[in-house]
Amino acid sequence: MSETNIIEKLSRLQSDLSIPKTRVNKFGGYKYWNTSDILSGAKKAAKELGVSILLSDKVVPIGDRFYVEATATLIDIDTEKTVSARAYAREPLSVKGQAEAQVTGSSSSYARKYALTALLSLDDEQDPDATNTHGKSAPVVNDNAEDLF
Repeated sequence: MSETNIIEKLSRLQSDLSIPKTRVNKFGGYKYWNTSDILSGAKKAAKELGVSILLSDKVVPIGDRFYVEATATLIDIDTEKTVSARAYAREPLSVKGQAEAQVTGSSSSYARKYALTALLSLDDEQDPDATNTHGKSAPVVNDNAEDLF
C-alpha cells in the first residue's frame, strides 16, 4: 500500500472503522468506550493499511492548573510520515480514594481517549452530555437544518 499517502490511509481508516460503545456508566446509564476498546478495534484495520498508532502524553501547566496533553499519532510504516490529534484533560486537585499518580493516570486515559476519537473521527452515538437532562425536561433536537440558518 505504499502508493497511498498518509491522509488517504487516515481517511480510509476513519470511514471503515466502527467501534461500538459496549461499556455502560452505572451512574449515568450511558454507553462509552475506553482507550483499550478503541485500540483493539483499530489494530486490524491499521495493520491492513500499513499504519501504526502511537500515543504519548506530557503534563503542561496552564495558569495554576496542570493538564495532561495526549497526542494520538498515525504513522505510515512505509514513509514514516505522521498525522496527529491532541486532547487535554485537567488533573483534579484530588479524587477520593486515589493516590496522586492515579489522578494523573486517570487524566491521561481520558485525554488519550479523546485524542484517539479525534484522530479516528469516532462518534457512533450522541455525547452523554447532549442527552443528559439533569432532572429537567428533555433536550430539544432539531432535525431540520434549514432552521439553523
